[in-house]
Amino acid sequence: MVENSKGFDYDRLVDENREVIGYVRVSTDLQDIGKQKDTIRAWARRERVKITRFEGVEMSTMKSLDKRKLGFLAGLKSGDILVSTETSRLSRTVVELLTLVEDLLKRGIRVVFVLQGLDLRDLSNPTTKLTLQMVSVMAEHERGVISQRTKEALRVLKERGIKLGKPKVSHFCGPCPSSFHSGVGGVDSGVGGDPS
Repeated sequence: MVENSKGFDYDRLVDENREVIGYVRVSTDLQDIGKQKDTIRAWARRERVKITRFEGVEMSTMKSLDKRKLGFLAGLKSGDILVSTETSRLSRTVVELLTLVEDLLKRGIRVVFVLQGLDLRDLSNPTTKLTLQMVSVMAEHERGVISQRTKEALRVLKERGIKLGKPKVSHFCGPCPSSFHSGVGGVDSGVGGDPS
């Protein structure tokens, strides 16, 4: 039993049937999922809850819900907690984010966005709903700005005659040196069911 100075029993807060799921997502293999996991774990320590598992994917939020592997949301039940570092990890469009969050809250699932300080249990408070809408508008705007910059950079590279995309391999020329594979595909993204 863990007690604070006033003798409160924190063990009573732990529901053995409740799941606390950390959701992480990166757009490219150059981004670090570990940092998101650390942020979620720090939140869990402050809240005195245990992360049951992590879910996530390496993919743009512009892909469909199915491709982003958000199917696990359907399996969450009342009393569960979904924790993500920020709204843009779950969705970068206002309509989709609000739809997802409203559905989860109606089902009794607590939704937490750590870096934005949003701990949502219901949207009956107009200020809470406005805050969520404003944060999601900012995420959608950020996605648009990033997309615009990327397209502009690619256009400039093409104008300079730089070929884009993966190089074409015309034939197999024998075994690759071991150093070739050391930095390609062998990096553990850390996404999966293990909460450690």
